[in-house]
Amino acid sequence: LFKEPLDDIGNQLLGGTDPKQIREMLTHLNQSKAFNCKTSSRCDEFHYFLGLANELAGDNQVAIDSYAQVWREYPNSFYTIMARSKLELIP
Repeated sequence: LFKEPLDDIGNQLLGGTDPKQIREMLTHLNQSKAFNCKTSSRCDEFHYFLGLANELAGDNQVAIDSYAQVWREYPNSFYTIMARSKLELIP
């Protein structure tokens, strides 16, 4: 497969690949032996990409849940800054 599958998926997402396809790829990756979100140090990135893919696919509530999970579980992450900016209300 890929040397760094999460990097490849993230690049595809940011490159314009169908977000529904990205969501499937992330789900498959999380279920594979190549990546385990329970032991990986990159779960913040995984959940942010999952949120972004859902947001771009129009599944806003699922996106909100993913962004909130990043904020809750990884408060010191760079991805939390981006997730939080998507969750803050605009006056």
